[in-house]
Amino acid sequence: MDNHHLRMGRNRNCYQCVLKGFLKHLAHLDQNVQDEFVSRFEDAYENLADESASPALYYEARKILWDYIPNTDAERYEPIKKMFNDAVLAIEDSLQKRVDQSDSPLELAIKTARAGNYLDVGCVKDIQHEKLLELIDQATTDQLDPQTFAHFTTELSNASSMVYLTDNAGEAVLDKILIRTLKRLYPAVELTVIVRGGLAQSDITMEDAEYIGLTKEAHVISSGVAIPGTALPYLSAEARSYIDKADLILAKGQGNFESLCGCGLNIYYVFLCKCPEFTRMFQLPQFSGCFLREYDM
Repeated sequence: MDNHHLRMGRNRNCYQCVLKGFLKHLAHLDQNVQDEFVSRFEDAYENLADESASPALYYEARKILWDYIPNTDAERYEPIKKMFNDAVLAIEDSLQKRVDQSDSPLELAIKTARAGNYLDVGCVKDIQHEKLLELIDQATTDQLDPQTFAHFTTELSNASSMVYLTDNAGEAVLDKILIRTLKRLYPAVELTVIVRGGLAQSDITMEDAEYIGLTKEAHVISSGVAIPGTALPYLSAEARSYIDKADLILAKGQGNFESLCGCGLNIYYVFLCKCPEFTRMFQLPQFSGCFLREYDM
C-alpha cells in the first residue's frame, strides 16, 4: 500500500463523537449556551489543519468548554486513573513472570501491553475489570502479524534509539512489562518513553509514570501538551526532537494512531479497535488487536 494511503486527519464521524461527549457536560445549561458552544466547536474543527485528527480537536474544544463550566478534569479523571493503575499493579508480577517464562517473551509482552489499551474512558463506555482480564488472558493465544513482527525485531537489532509513546493509565503498567522486555533483549537500544504533558482524559502523565514505577525503568519525558494523542505540531521541542531522531517508534493506542498515521515516520502501532470508526476502517470486531507498521500502510 502507498505509505500515505491511510491518514485519519479531520473526520466528520470523529467530529460528531467528540462533540457528543462535550455536550454531555453542558446538558444542564441553557440551549442558547449549547448552541453557542456547537458554533465555536465547528469553528475549531474548520481551523484545524487537514492532517489534525480527533485528539487535537478534543484539546482545542476542551479549552472552549472551560469558558462555560469550571475545569473539573482532575476531579473527574484522577480517581479513575488511580483505580486503573492500582488494579494493574496488583497483577503486574504474575504477568511479568508469564512473559519471562514464555518461549517468545517479546511477542507476548506486546500482546499483553496491547490488551491494556482497553482501559480508555474516551472510547469504552463501561470498563469492566473482568473484560480486562479476559483480554489479557487472550493475549496468550492471539497472534501478531508475522511479517510485521519480523520487521520489528530486525529493526530493533540494528537500532540505536527508540521512542515508546504511551497512552492510558493502568495500561502503562503493562507497557512497563514490555519496556523491561525490550531493554533486556535489546540492551544497546537507547529507549525513551513519552507520556502526556498534562491531564488528558485517562492518559498517563509524568505523575502516573512515577506512581507506577515507570520512571525507575526507563528515561521518561513529557510530550509537553495535554492532548490524548501525539499531534506533532503541538509537541514540545524536546519531545519532537526525540521522535524525529529515533530509529523506530512504538506508538500505543488509538489516539497515537489517529495523530500519527500517514506522517511517514518509522512507527509501529499497537492498539485495540474500540470505537465504530476503527472497527469499520479495519473490518474487525470490537476489541480486536492491531500491530501495524507505518511503512506498510
